[in-house]
Amino acid sequence: MKDDIKRLIEWLWEKHRGCFMGAIFGAFVGIAILLFGFFATMFVLFCTVVGVWLGRKVDSGDDDWLERLRDWKMADYRRWK
Repeated sequence: MKDDIKRLIEWLWEKHRGCFMGAIFGAFVGIAILLFGFFATMFVLFCTVVGVWLGRKVDSGDDDWLERLRDWKMADYRRWK
């Protein structure tokens, strides 16, 4: 029984990776909404997406966003000085 489930999961991963990941993600979001509520779940998903986006920027060596953030914060600081 355990081997059958393992083979089924391996087959789904190899042949239908997108659908499989979508089903897992959908189940995770559905359970999170039931447990924590819609807005709390959306906030966590938003923070996750921003974290992944920033992580990919850092991994790719694109530090342009960091320079823009520094310039924006310095302009804000100078305005109130």
